Formats: sequence, C-alpha cells, structure tokens
Amino acid sequence: MATESHVDARTGEITDIPSGKRTGSRVDPLGIRSGVAIYKLPNGDWSLDAPIEKKGATAPKKLRPSEINHSNIAPSVTPLGVSVDHASHNFVLSFAALRRLRFSGNSSKPSSADLAAQTALAALGLAAVTAQDRNGYFLRSRCDLVPELSYGFEIVRVNGQTEPVELDFDVAWSTRHRR
Repeated sequence: MATESHVDARTGEITDIPSGKRTGSRVDPLGIRSGVAIYKLPNGDWSLDAPIEKKGATAPKKLRPSEINHSNIAPSVTPLGVSVDHASHNFVLSFAALRRLRFSGNSSKPSSADLAAQTALAALGLAAVTAQDRNGYFLRSRCDLVPELSYGFEIVRVNGQTEPVELDFDVAWSTRHRR
C-alpha cells in the first residue's frame, strides 16, 4: 500500500497518512463457540456440565469461553502507525524573511550587524539541514528516517526558475568561518 506524504513548506515537517492496516481474527482450534456455557468449579477446574448447586459459596461460576482463551475472535482492522516506501523532504530557507530581521534596533535600514546576523542565521540553517541529512532523522523511539540519496539544494528565483546548488555538511560548516 502506498502512503501520501505531506511536507510543511515553512517548517520542513514531514507528515504521512498511514498506509497499512493490521487485520486480526482467530478461529478456535477446538471449535468452541461463544454461546457455549463453561463453569469454573471451586477447585479451579472447568466443566461444560450445568451445575446441580446453582447458588452458594461452592456453586460453580458461569464463564464465557473467551474468559478462558477459547472461542473465535471476530475479524478486526486497525490502522498501522506509518509505513512509507518513499519520503521526500523539502527545506525552505526564506532569505526574504531573514532580510526582515533586525538586530541593531534600526528598523528602516539594515546595518552591517544586521547583515552579519542574517548571514550567520542562513549559514547555521544550511549547516543544520545538511547535518540532519547526513545523520538521519530520529522521528521517535525505534523509528529513524535515513536518507539514501542527497539531492542537493535549489535556489528558487522570483520568476520561479531554479538553480541547482551542490552543498554538503562540510561545505556548509566551513562557511561559518568566512566573513
């Protein structure tokens, strides 16, 4: 069964719709059906015979077959967690949003401190996403998403044209020392 992946373009969060279902049922190997009355005797044994003594401390207790692990279990269908055979991770670093950030207090014109902080944030964001791709994604206990391929990055221009950019963790990390 296929899954449908959805990626939040703002956060890069991967969400998937469950793709599989678990079915369950059981046919009793002895053929005991749910309508059969079973009696638990005071000594712990079970009997199919109706008790002579119906009331009192020594009277057998009436049980359903399912209470002693017999009878059929009706079919059920429950969704599995998430099974994916393909996941696509999109990462968006908005330079327009970075340009709007001001660190010097002057909201009209960016200062050199603003440019330095914006550049550092962009480099940190690229280093973080490349490190995550290199190390894989720990989604939850016993659930890791490990990339098989790295497709690189694309710069998307205002007119929608894209320009591929090769970037790995070592290159992204080394940019933190440049000025």
